[in-house]
Amino acid sequence: MTSYFDKKHEQLRKLNERAKGEWTIELLGELRNLEEELLFDCQLVSMMPNFPEDLKDGMQLLIAKLATEPVCYVQADDYDEEAMVERLHRLTFDLHTLFHEVGQRRVGFSDNPYSNIRGWVSELEERRIALMRRDPHFSEAMKKYDAGVARTEVDLQAPWTDEAIPTS
Repeated sequence: MTSYFDKKHEQLRKLNERAKGEWTIELLGELRNLEEELLFDCQLVSMMPNFPEDLKDGMQLLIAKLATEPVCYVQADDYDEEAMVERLHRLTFDLHTLFHEVGQRRVGFSDNPYSNIRGWVSELEERRIALMRRDPHFSEAMKKYDAGVARTEVDLQAPWTDEAIPTS
């Protein structure tokens, strides 16, 4: 499974263990934050160009069925804590399955929401570099950047040795 979704399942498991059936306001807040983060990340990626429309709609239907509060002022029917945890596990699993489908379609997305976002941020960095190269104000910064890239390329060409691995 993708590490993003694995992490969410693990966070849920640990949160449930900490609660031991006694859900405090703080633990419920953590549970709600976990759900909000999951929904935000996945929906953010779904709004990017080329995300398949049918999967975008599928995601919204999963949220409607499984989220604690699918739309403002509407809470899930079974609002007890154990049901919330179970629904959130199911939502995480189903969103993961949906992202596998996105990745299999080869439309420029992986099955990890964070990887998609990091990739787009990296593309923005490339755009920023291109803009900086055109502006004489940044000529010194670009010389430093080019020197750093050159050093990294040399380091990557050096043979790998066991001495390069930190032991402590």
